[in-house]
Amino acid sequence: MANQMRINLILLLGVFFLCCMVSGCNDSSSDSDKTKSADIEKTWYRDADGDGYGDPSTTLSQQSQPAGYVANSDDCADHDADIFPGAPELCDGKDNNCDGRVDENACAPETQTISGFIANMSAARPYFSETSYLQLILYPNDEQLAFTTDNQGRRVYTSDLASISIPADGDFVLEATGLASGNYVIVAQLLTTYDPEFTEAPVLSDNKNQPAIFSVTAGDDETLDIDLGNVFLPVPAVVADEETGPATPAGVSASDGDFEDKIRVTWNASDGATTYEVYRADSFSGQKARIKTTTATVYEDRALPCGVDYYYWVKAVNDAGSSDLFYSDLGFIRCPAPKEDPRDASADGDDADDSNEKPEDRPVTLNTPAGVKASDGTYANKIRVSWHAVSGAAAYDIYRSGSCCGDKIKIGTSSTPTYDDVDVNYGTYFYWVKANDTTGTSEFSLPEVGYIMLRPFAPTGVKASDGTYYNKVLVSWNAALKPQPYAFDPCCPCCSVDSQKICITSSWEIYRARWKGDTKKLIGTSTTNQFFDTDLDCSNCCCVESYVYWVKAVNVAGTSNFSNCDEGSVYRTLCDPTGVKASDGRANCVWISWNTVAGAKRYDIYRSTSESGTKTKICSIDHPCNKFRDTTTTCPTEYYYWVKTIDGKGYTDCRFGKYDTGYCTSE
Repeated sequence: MANQMRINLILLLGVFFLCCMVSGCNDSSSDSDKTKSADIEKTWYRDADGDGYGDPSTTLSQQSQPAGYVANSDDCADHDADIFPGAPELCDGKDNNCDGRVDENACAPETQTISGFIANMSAARPYFSETSYLQLILYPNDEQLAFTTDNQGRRVYTSDLASISIPADGDFVLEATGLASGNYVIVAQLLTTYDPEFTEAPVLSDNKNQPAIFSVTAGDDETLDIDLGNVFLPVPAVVADEETGPATPAGVSASDGDFEDKIRVTWNASDGATTYEVYRADSFSGQKARIKTTTATVYEDRALPCGVDYYYWVKAVNDAGSSDLFYSDLGFIRCPAPKEDPRDASADGDDADDSNEKPEDRPVTLNTPAGVKASDGTYANKIRVSWHAVSGAAAYDIYRSGSCCGDKIKIGTSSTPTYDDVDVNYGTYFYWVKANDTTGTSEFSLPEVGYIMLRPFAPTGVKASDGTYYNKVLVSWNAALKPQPYAFDPCCPCCSVDSQKICITSSWEIYRARWKGDTKKLIGTSTTNQFFDTDLDCSNCCCVESYVYWVKAVNVAGTSNFSNCDEGSVYRTLCDPTGVKASDGRANCVWISWNTVAGAKRYDIYRSTSESGTKTKICSIDHPCNKFRDTTTTCPTEYYYWVKTIDGKGYTDCRFGKYDTGYCTSE
């Protein structure tokens, strides 16, 4: 019976050693010595970074304290001397004091950026004063904005948040720090006089005429990048007010070729006005010059060249102040008709020109321009109007309106069948063209709608791959253009103005940071809606953190604000084993052991004669075996040993983990 038990024991030991690909070597008597002294041995923890705190995953048991080891296991990052319990928290994206939080109270408040584009600048511009500005205002729970009025009857909102001047192009960026959590709107302050009964506050709105609200849900140290997109300024009603002066005169009209020596400007009387100021400019957006102060409601502007268009505005004035410039009209002096050759004049004079007729009353002698086209978002700073040339035409007059039913305003003349309208802003414009010569003019062409290109909206749906690829991160985003809808115009059923797309993206910029609050770095561009970030550390289970990605859209009109962000990472392999140990002083061999890693396929053992020397793979051991006997050593040379984990896909950590040294003795 005893012999059979011995045989079974021998077989069991043989199977174990075959699994681990090892053969027996002489044990050192030091093992028995350690067993005898186990009751007085202590556990020591590796302190690789020298900060006085040990790594709980790397231990050594012996009586005396070994070099590079300490008695505590409190370090949460033994590779970084700036990280240990009680360390000062730094603004570096790390948990410096091992309390499970990152950068708490260490970073200065981040800049919080809110941007957008005022879409109706043309309509709102007449209401601006020199002190107009935009200001962030907290939106109270009762949805009412507290305000007072200044000495001119204008609403003033109290806030200590950031403010900026209203930009000429409508593209604004407000920056603030330390915004508390809550809902916010943006208010346009100190516009021109509001009707005291006017209940709508000058709050920016979206295209549904609802307040453009944005929410702050993070604390003071959180980055905030919000792009409101297209927003609108409410245009208030301007009325007479005893404290602020009379209302802007309505009914401004300038004669269109009625006279050969003057332009007659007339307007409606404004209640309370004592005098009126007449202003003139050579274009709608040109410099306005005050040319007359009068108590009448008519003024005749003389000594001007004939056939040239001029724009006129009128201010009403009294002791309390003056109105703003708002209503305008275009006028011109008629050029004298050329003298007729008596030989060509008909006897009854039927063909003689009527010197008092207006251009629109002249006989229709030319075909109506056809093929009128207005560019749809092709240019960032103009709308190009083109049409088919008309036989016999000497020139073409271009007219524009904000709607198909609105007044047609002549904006220019061209001798060629094309015209660039540069006095435009966001929105749709309607265009008509007339052909003319010395004898008459054509009918208006059919209307055509055009609009400028806007800088693109911030991309949405940004996603970064999480461990999908071994050495790269795929960043993707929505490439669909954001349509800006327009209501159907019953006055112009032939004009396709609904679902226009005015933000055309030509490329995207991709940005990356180590963490959300870190500086964003431009890492590449793409003409498609995805980008592979290959400029990364190779896969590592512990040391390589996630990266944060943002995307900006780009076109010729400019660059969008930052998109939403998303974290991404490379494929993370299994960690290398902990507890790597190499024996010291065994006869003719070195034993290497380690803790097994769940999910491992195999382990590769590397050896070198120095810590920084060339590492040579000396063996592969299938999981779950966790021992290897190195019999190729030269005794008593000291060797450095590393063990790497190979996962089920054949990947391994690109960095070598912790090592241990060992040596053998000759028998």
